Amino acid sequence: MGKSCAYGSDTLWEYYPTMDNIVMAKMMHDIGKPLPGSCIFSADSFHYQVDSLFFRSIDLLFDMSLDLDENEDEDERRFVIPVPALKELSPEEQKELIDPLKEIYCDFAELEFKTTLGDGELQVAIRGTYGYSNVALKEFIQFKKKLDEKTKGVTADGPHAG
Repeated sequence: MGKSCAYGSDTLWEYYPTMDNIVMAKMMHDIGKPLPGSCIFSADSFHYQVDSLFFRSIDLLFDMSLDLDENEDEDERRFVIPVPALKELSPEEQKELIDPLKEIYCDFAELEFKTTLGDGELQVAIRGTYGYSNVALKEFIQFKKKLDEKTKGVTADGPHAG
């Protein structure tokens, strides 16, 4: 007879953010920006908590410290990522970079990220309560890699030759 394992929905909802945080930690490690040892999470460390691995990863990726603006009336959090290097690019290049970030939806829950371009900054709004933040982090990592390629001449293989 086969073995089975049953979990209640409360247990599963604890596993989702844990898995999400582990994936984000691995993504940051893989790009050479591992999260500091002081960065911890627990099963209840959802995206909307300032100490979640999503926000710590964004801090590290863009060398900044996030100032999270939570709207009490709505289920929405906002933050700004300063990206002065965007000013070096043409409007067409900026559009090309920002397009994948404009609307990011979690396929498994209600979480959505909407990003608009400001003057040398990304303005991000997060709506929803449950979902995987690693989907958005992946897009922000790709954005940063492409931005570095365009502004610093850096590719995944190192500096451009020439």
